[in-house]
Amino acid sequence: MVVQKTKPELHDAMGATPTTDHWDVLVSYSSENLNKYLQESWNKRERLASPRIEVPGGHLGRRWTDIFELSLENPSLHFTSTALEATADLVLPVSGKTYDAKNPKESLEIPKGQFAYKVTVPIVSINGDGSEAPKSGNAIHFNDNGGDGKTKTFYISFHFRNEKSIWKLDDKHADDTSDEANALRNATEELRTYFQNANNGSIDYHIAEVSNAKHKDMSDTLTPTRFHLASQDGVLSVFINTKSNNMDTGKSNCQFQPKSGSDCTPIPKDYDASIIISREWFVNQYLIPGIEASGKKSHLTEVKDSGLGQEQQGLKLALKYDQQQVVSGSFPSTRSNLAYGSTDIDFDEHPVHLVISSDKELNCAQYQWEWKQDGTVHYQVYKQFDTPTGSHGFWQDYNTTYTGKIECEPRSLAKLGDNTVNFSLDFDKGNRPLVETKLSDLQVTCSLPELHLNLPELDYFRTTNVFCPGQKVIEVTACMVPFDFVLLGHVMVPK
Repeated sequence: MVVQKTKPELHDAMGATPTTDHWDVLVSYSSENLNKYLQESWNKRERLASPRIEVPGGHLGRRWTDIFELSLENPSLHFTSTALEATADLVLPVSGKTYDAKNPKESLEIPKGQFAYKVTVPIVSINGDGSEAPKSGNAIHFNDNGGDGKTKTFYISFHFRNEKSIWKLDDKHADDTSDEANALRNATEELRTYFQNANNGSIDYHIAEVSNAKHKDMSDTLTPTRFHLASQDGVLSVFINTKSNNMDTGKSNCQFQPKSGSDCTPIPKDYDASIIISREWFVNQYLIPGIEASGKKSHLTEVKDSGLGQEQQGLKLALKYDQQQVVSGSFPSTRSNLAYGSTDIDFDEHPVHLVISSDKELNCAQYQWEWKQDGTVHYQVYKQFDTPTGSHGFWQDYNTTYTGKIECEPRSLAKLGDNTVNFSLDFDKGNRPLVETKLSDLQVTCSLPELHLNLPELDYFRTTNVFCPGQKVIEVTACMVPFDFVLLGHVMVPK
């Protein structure tokens, strides 16, 4: 059974494994706040639809036609798990009346607030002109219509006009044998056919928008090029590939992929939306190129065997310099009878590491510089002795070990903004490597080129702005790095 876990439990479940099923971004919304959103949208209408349907009947040679005049009102919503396609259960309150076509004055009243239909419908992508979006497998591409690269918008919709929709009385009336329940039960097939054949576009409801349009105030770093819909218990997910990634590797029958045995949704308790940016995209399409584009004479490479523990939470990068950095020194001493050799530390062979992880509260991404290197220093001690012919001496060779390390506290890496995340990191005097030896008067100080980096603003506007085009939809309040880069927040219900 898929459950909603606490934030620490979700962090643990997402450690050591990529979770986006080979897609760049996974955006997920809980059904609870989608219901609030839908209520705000649908409350502007008196009813979803007012069908008038005819249901033929007969018994022992007698034939009749029952007329149903119904009002279907604002639905509530629940997403269901399926690996094949995204579906939703809509519970539609129903009221109205039914009567024999030959005797309209005698009707059976179906009171408001007592009965409802449960309708299982596919969640599909609809073109702006109302036609169903073309698919390649189960994924929808923005360039399917001619590959002209033009701006295109798709709407994610509950699709009533679909032969896969299933109508029945809601669960609480499954065993109801009253006249009203039996009458509504008899009307389900005709009602399904009515909606399947209806030409009135108002019965299909758009709940989301995915567009490849470039927002005027944002970069197109995360602009979608391809997306897929999936559902779990209580959660709708949109899997997205982006312009900055030319790979088309996202799986068609995709789902959130935590560690084996961790059956959970991508949204933890106390939150109702999440944005998961794949580690592959975050490191190779954003973090490393962003640092290289800063103009500093350095670059980063990911350390696959990160040494971050069995769970491999967070990520580790090796800091390399375009020009070889070698620190050497003569290790001066105040003692006249000591002479020290020199040692070289090649920081390409023994690089400083940038470690990115979650803070203790799992509210923010943090970074820390790490470096440790052991080695040997050669030195000489002048041995002096007196003889009848005078004072004599010689230099005797010795070796001693040294330990080099960086000791610094973690610093905040990410600052959450309005639809954006800003990243900055520094490698300064506070991160200077320290080298210690067993001899108290033998000291050396290493100094490396300083770095002060403000990475390009990472905007997630186009990936989350799926309910109200041009408006802020998800209020992000926390981020963490269990393996992928995760943003957590709340759906902002429109007023």
